[in-house]
Amino acid sequence: MKSKALVGMTLAVALVIPLAGCSGKMKLSAEKMCASAGGKYSMATQTCDAPAQNARKAADYCQAHAGIYDSVLQVCEFEGSK
Repeated sequence: MKSKALVGMTLAVALVIPLAGCSGKMKLSAEKMCASAGGKYSMATQTCDAPAQNARKAADYCQAHAGIYDSVLQVCEFEGSK
């Protein structure tokens, strides 16, 4: 079950990263990252309740995929290829 959530997260990031090459940077909302892992996002606690993750912090999801998490905007930012 844990690998299913990880695959979902990886696919979400993989689908958006190619677009980042055009703009230099790309942002992916914590809510969308969580949904791709099969969970529901809580803005209040900034956690994702993906089935295999047990309320993993959005920052942890982001950092696991080489992103930088902005807790104010609640987005994960990735550097695009230049």
